[in-house]
Amino acid sequence: MKWHLFLFLLALLNYSPAMSQIAIVDSKEGYSNLRREASPNAEIITVLANNSAVIIDAMAMEHGEHNGWLKVFTGADPYCVRCTADLKEGYHLGYIHRSQVKNLEELEEVKSGSVFMRYNIVPFDPSTKKITYIDGSISTINGFSFYGADCGTPSTEINQAKAVINDQAITIPMRYIWNILHAQNNFRYFRQRDTVFVLQRVGDGACTTDVIWTFANQQLQQRLLGYSY
Repeated sequence: MKWHLFLFLLALLNYSPAMSQIAIVDSKEGYSNLRREASPNAEIITVLANNSAVIIDAMAMEHGEHNGWLKVFTGADPYCVRCTADLKEGYHLGYIHRSQVKNLEELEEVKSGSVFMRYNIVPFDPSTKKITYIDGSISTINGFSFYGADCGTPSTEINQAKAVINDQAITIPMRYIWNILHAQNNFRYFRQRDTVFVLQRVGDGACTTDVIWTFANQQLQQRLLGYSY
């Protein structure tokens, strides 16, 4: 029994989920419907414009697609302001047909310096935060769920963020930044026609989160926070 437990723990330590669970809506109609069930006749939850990012439910994918339908999450608002790290609040959960999306990794990866993001990272200052706890673990910071910290008080935070898209600076409001913790400047950049997607993984241990930023028309269009592993 102890040997089986050891093998299980070893598998967890070596498990590194890919960052390819992000998909981008790409429909010839210019939009796609997120539906309640895996059927073209199911109730429509919301309409997703082309270049909207969604998170493919990896657990559901382990059991195969539903006749070409993917179970996905996306923010209930474009910037995932009320999203929670357990994916239970602030998200729409539904189905989209595989033909309506592309995996982010299929897009052109941008290597040039005309597109980049940078954070200014400083030590976490709990004295300036309202922190709530459940069973000894942090539940919320300033009333919001936080991402990228592994079951303890975070050690770093971001106090400034900037993006440069096609050599033009874009301001990123701090209300979309402060609850992303244990981040580094480890970004990847993808392009779909005139839209740029910036992908990163944040975290300090077993709990990590994928963050996708979408820019178009020289503005931030979407911020989506992925799974906490």
